[in-house]
Formats: sequence, C-alpha cells, structure tokens
Amino acid sequence: MTSHDSSAAAREPSDERPPIEAVPARAAAEPFERIRRTVHDRVAIAPEVWDAEENRGYPVEHPFVRRFWTPILGPGATADLLRLATAARRGRPLPRPVHLTTLGRHGLVIESGHVVRVRTLIPDIPLHLEHLLPVFLRRELRGLRL
Repeated sequence: MTSHDSSAAAREPSDERPPIEAVPARAAAEPFERIRRTVHDRVAIAPEVWDAEENRGYPVEHPFVRRFWTPILGPGATADLLRLATAARRGRPLPRPVHLTTLGRHGLVIESGHVVRVRTLIPDIPLHLEHLLPVFLRRELRGLRL
C-alpha cells in the first residue's frame, strides 16, 4: 500500500452508523406518532346560532358576505365563518377555527369556553371598516346604500 492509497482511504466516508430499527407499520403507531410535532390538536367547540337583537343583516350564505366581508376578514376567516354557521345550524361540533379571534374582533362570534355563538345574519359593513375595502368595492357598497 502506498502513501497515496492510505490518503484515499482516509477520504472515503465511513459507514459505521448504528443499525436502523424497524419502523412500525402506520396502523400500529400511536396517534401522537403519526402527527408532526408542530401540529397542535384543536379542541372541539359547540357552535350555537346567535342572531343579535336587531335581527337585521344578510344571511351568511348571501353573496354580500363573500364580496364585502372577505377583504376585511380575509378568506380564511370568511371560510371559518361559513363553517361555523353551518355547524351551528346542524348542531354539530367542530375543531376550534384558526381565525376565531378575528371573527370575535369584528363582532361576528362570541366565545365562552367551548361554546361559540355565531351570527347567521351578518350586518352591513360598519363605516369605520370601509377604508379596508378596495376603492371599487367602496364605490359599489356606497351605491348599495343609496
């Protein structure tokens, strides 16, 4: 063996690793092993229908809600609102929505513990939130109010 051969052997990576244990079948793994570590379980909530005293507004499925509330709430919060209203009408629990605080900030839901009261009649856009709409939607909204 020459000095050239020994230096080449020193540069080759070693395969001295510990043995890999057999990975259990997916069905045999515990539920917490199948979930990524960054995923958090969302608690189940029981949404209830809440229609405010004035009982005025647009039904949650009305195109007005998607057209004018989506730029203010965001698409995820609007989808959460629709899911909450549907679950409340059907009397079914669902995982706590990610955007629940946004909906609460705008007065569309009230949260107390594991019970969430959700409006099924959505009010008109308040004047203090109009500036969040794009200009063309502001004009359209003002045309509806005349």
